Amino acid sequence: MNMETVNRIDRLNKLIELNKKQLANKELDLIMSCLPEHPFLLELLIHPTLDLGRSEDTHVICTKLLSANPNSAEAFAGLAALSYQKEQYSNAEQLIWQAIEQEPQNSNLKFLAANIALQAGKQEEAVKLWSECLASDPDNENFQNMRWRFSYSKKKWKHSIELLVQALQKNPESKLEHEYLGKCYLLLGRPKRAAAFFKEALRINPEDDNLKESLKHALRSRFFFYGLGLRAIFTLVNSRKIYLILIVIAIILFFGWLRSIGYVHFTWLGFVLSTALLVFLLVLFSYTLIRPISNGFILFDPVGKKLFEDRLYKVEVAHFIAASGFTLILLIGFLSNGAQFFFPGFIVLFSLIQHVRITKQRIKAGMYGWSEKSILPITLLMSVVWTLGGESFAFAYLYLILVIMIFRFFTKGKI
Repeated sequence: MNMETVNRIDRLNKLIELNKKQLANKELDLIMSCLPEHPFLLELLIHPTLDLGRSEDTHVICTKLLSANPNSAEAFAGLAALSYQKEQYSNAEQLIWQAIEQEPQNSNLKFLAANIALQAGKQEEAVKLWSECLASDPDNENFQNMRWRFSYSKKKWKHSIELLVQALQKNPESKLEHEYLGKCYLLLGRPKRAAAFFKEALRINPEDDNLKESLKHALRSRFFFYGLGLRAIFTLVNSRKIYLILIVIAIILFFGWLRSIGYVHFTWLGFVLSTALLVFLLVLFSYTLIRPISNGFILFDPVGKKLFEDRLYKVEVAHFIAASGFTLILLIGFLSNGAQFFFPGFIVLFSLIQHVRITKQRIKAGMYGWSEKSILPITLLMSVVWTLGGESFAFAYLYLILVIMIFRFFTKGKI
């Protein structure tokens, strides 16, 4: 056995424990460049590759291990964990049971099988496996934590919080418990409390991108309309598909019935098309205004503002100011009925928001082009045209922007 490789693997595990993922990846690259042949060393590499999200390396190691030992429980378990990460639960189930066949007394394998069964919706099987794990090792914290996992999977948020707090008392530095407490409070409509737990989890593991996104959602949710929309989307996504379809059909039929009462020339085709247009405009309004305004809760939060790079932070601030100003002009326009003031402002600020959005996307992609420099001056020109009485030109430009947005959506921003 190569002791140098053993020392490298030991150093790799220590780097992972310290959350130094960049250094850990470099160490793993060195190990993978000269992959060991010894089965024991290959087994030691499975968990580090899974922890670092190196799925291709995990597959290579497990395949090589199975070629050396076709009955390797560790190899089957590694492939099962890989499928579990990819949410391929049926495949994960087959592989984990192949591992359990080789080592039927291994509680850790049964624990993984319980997690897979839970995600696959097989609650009774998961409870049975978990009970076996807990009976074999009552003091194991991972096995004890299955209580709150089951409660969370059943959407019992308050009960989950009680169990998570108990688990956190035993292990105050656990990132997982802090993260799930944040999720529970967010789902209960308490974003301020959720953000506090996400921040604590991020302190423990500052490189977790999923945590950063969760914290953004929690901070945005302090804006009432964003929080309301987030909970509504979560409820719909987690509903059974048949119920979701029935709810949508019922809503459409109900509003169609109401519409038919007041209109003599009512047609269902026209109603469905107008409803689809209304939904599109609501989504457009939400994405263009509600999201950037809710970003203000991130931008002015001491921890939240660090989630953006310096260049992106400035762009997000500009986006927030543009969206807030646009909303203010909308309100003034509707309340005062001042068309000559309202519509030029509508076009200018709507285009300004698109300008900022495109700039933000280009910065993320490391690209800069003519479009960032062209939209704003053309918008100002169209606003002057409107003021001089050329309404059709201004409206044509507004519709052009909508068309560009639709093309950008379907081409994933390539246009």
